[in-house]
Amino acid sequence: MWKSGSEGAEKQGAGTNDMQEEADMMDQDQLNSLIIAELPIALFVVDGEYKIIEFNLAAERVTGMKRQEVLGCSCSEVLSSNLCEHYCPLQESRATGDPCLDREAIIQTCNGDKIPIILSGRAIREDSGELLCCIEIFRDATDTKELADHKRNLISLFTHDLKAPVMITGGFVNRLLEGKAGPLNEKQTSYLRIMQKELKRQEEYIQSFLDSSKIESGRIEL
Repeated sequence: MWKSGSEGAEKQGAGTNDMQEEADMMDQDQLNSLIIAELPIALFVVDGEYKIIEFNLAAERVTGMKRQEVLGCSCSEVLSSNLCEHYCPLQESRATGDPCLDREAIIQTCNGDKIPIILSGRAIREDSGELLCCIEIFRDATDTKELADHKRNLISLFTHDLKAPVMITGGFVNRLLEGKAGPLNEKQTSYLRIMQKELKRQEEYIQSFLDSSKIESGRIEL
């Protein structure tokens, strides 16, 4: 059946619009992929089965693994993180709906080296609640760990250098109060008691400082 020119034009216009929408979607997908690829922080995206569907350049630099090598692989197989089995941040975010932020983990690079990382993960859902994907960002924490180790060593040395003379002086004060150097008059005893009290206070300050540094580094649990 012959169609009028207006009907043909309408169909042609609809087809053109569909093609334009499809082209726009392709352009948006390409733009999203480009943005992910060029982000300065390591990032990968997994599907609902935790298979990697995106792996950017920064992630390649941290792990030494190429994007094409890991696409379709399980993220646990690729990273071999110590959190994967029981404390997976993506599984936790998927279950709670909240992001998992600044988790410390150890991963294995392509040459077998184990490096510390700081990671955050988030499950992304559509408005309907259906899972769209999970995203994890991470960074190499080797320098941060080394700096923390230097800090702990410095604090340990600092507190030792402070604590040693305080304890030695306190020991001599105690011996004097015990009469090891001979009898004391009332004024001498009073002065030594004051010294003993202040030395004890200084020792407690130093110990508190040392404990706070241990708590900060995670070596003491509250």
